[in-house]
Amino acid sequence: MLILAGREFSADDLVDEVGLPTVTGSPNAIGALFAAAVGRGDIKQVGWRRSQRRSRHAGVQRVWRGVSA
Repeated sequence: MLILAGREFSADDLVDEVGLPTVTGSPNAIGALFAAAVGRGDIKQVGWRRSQRRSRHAGVQRVWRGVSA
């Protein structure tokens, strides 16, 4: 799990690990997952980087790290 791995990660990393959302049919669901994790205090933003996914056209995305309990 990315939150427990102790390394920085982004939405690209999440998609690489579990794939794009299929239930909602919208990649916007990824943002909702991150928002929920921030709200619970599970992750914190540590930076920015450009997406490597072709469909994102090098768009800027946040970089996260899991918060230790």
